[in-house]
Amino acid sequence: MLRVAFFTILLLLGVSGGIVYTQWNDYQHEIRTKANEPLVHHIIARYNGESLEVQHRLSGIIKDNYEVIIPNIARNFSCKSEKNQKCVFYSKNEKRFVKTKGIDELEMQYSLPLAKKKDVIWLENWSAAFISEQRQQIYVEMIDFTKNNGIWIAGAKLEGQTKRDSFTYYTWAQKDIVSFPLYFQSFQLKRTVSENIEVYAGRKIDIRQWTKTKAGRIADVPSLTIVVSPVRVKYVSPTLIVMPEKESFTSVQADYVRAYYRSLFSFHSPVQEWVWDFLTAMMLNQEAMTPKAKQVSNELNRELTNEEKKEFLDAVFKQKGKELTLQFLDRALGDVRHGTTTFFADNSQRENLSPLLFKQNTLLFVNEQQLKGVSPITRHGEKLLPFVEIMTKLGYQVRQSGDAVFINKGYNSWRFFVNSSIYMHGNDRFDDPSIIIHKIDNKLYISEKMIQEWFYIEVRERDQAIYINER
Repeated sequence: MLRVAFFTILLLLGVSGGIVYTQWNDYQHEIRTKANEPLVHHIIARYNGESLEVQHRLSGIIKDNYEVIIPNIARNFSCKSEKNQKCVFYSKNEKRFVKTKGIDELEMQYSLPLAKKKDVIWLENWSAAFISEQRQQIYVEMIDFTKNNGIWIAGAKLEGQTKRDSFTYYTWAQKDIVSFPLYFQSFQLKRTVSENIEVYAGRKIDIRQWTKTKAGRIADVPSLTIVVSPVRVKYVSPTLIVMPEKESFTSVQADYVRAYYRSLFSFHSPVQEWVWDFLTAMMLNQEAMTPKAKQVSNELNRELTNEEKKEFLDAVFKQKGKELTLQFLDRALGDVRHGTTTFFADNSQRENLSPLLFKQNTLLFVNEQQLKGVSPITRHGEKLLPFVEIMTKLGYQVRQSGDAVFINKGYNSWRFFVNSSIYMHGNDRFDDPSIIIHKIDNKLYISEKMIQEWFYIEVRERDQAIYINER
């Protein structure tokens, strides 16, 4: 009897355990499924010749809040949940968020005033954008009631187009981006499709000429639309290019890469315009356009090998979807040389070039005592030591007057000139093959070789530390 009861209990435990296990598996599957659920935009836009009236429904909500960017030109914006509750917005760190806890869908309406009777209209960032690492899908239906002879084109795949007596209807779909541009022109062009690229042109276009460019090879977008126009208009975004037919694909690739880089990172990336220009020039291996970007590009080309530049760019790409900051760029650059630098931060604050310096994560010991507050740096691949601090610690007197540097200890004296190979011995002037004292950012440095060559000083390195002693 006890044996029967025992096996009965085991059976019940097995059944209940199986139920719990199945429920847990179902729960885990539900979590995984929900986490993979895309944020879906269903947008209906009606154009009446004066404005674009937008109905925007958002579904696939899985977070308690989302950062939202409402178009600057939007008027009469309203937002409510599927339960007809008014949306609650709040600001944090100069960003706007909407609370979505317990909400499955949002319904928004807004109006975008447009100029009347324009032959060309370009709308970028025209729809409310939700900034999230969650995958996104966008479906747009557009109804043009103006009875014009023109055409609307989007930075998205055209799913369908129908023309009636009183309106023209379009539908587009796009994914993995937060918004796509719309473009209107007052004349028709023939549409052709090659894989994920749509081309609108008045003549035959060899799309291979685009895919052969460096921009065409690096761009990772779900689809791309290219308009080759007979009029002189030029607009460039990651998913839509409008270019004059007299220009080549090569001539627009720099603008395209610049726009593509912008799209990779958060809308709020607090970097100046020259940073995008610099990244574009570095990727295409061509001259930058803005003065600051030219300075920075030339400095890095002098300092870094091709392998180091590639390592730096790879690190930048890994920041995709996040904010691109000057501090991040400095960390990525410092990692290339296993040191630290403030190169980008410094150059954002100065008109003149701030040189590329790497502070080495190395301890300095002078006469067996740690020298705190200073570090060796690397410049043009050469390790330089903080001159004044080391010499003072060793009992030397160092004085600078203009470009001249005077050093004294006991009966010995030296006279050098900053960033120069010239030195004085008594009243005689001599020239050394190399620069002796470097002046960088108003600080004096000397190489390990020079400090040992000119003074009775020995420099040894061991265990990621530099030991400096008098001989």
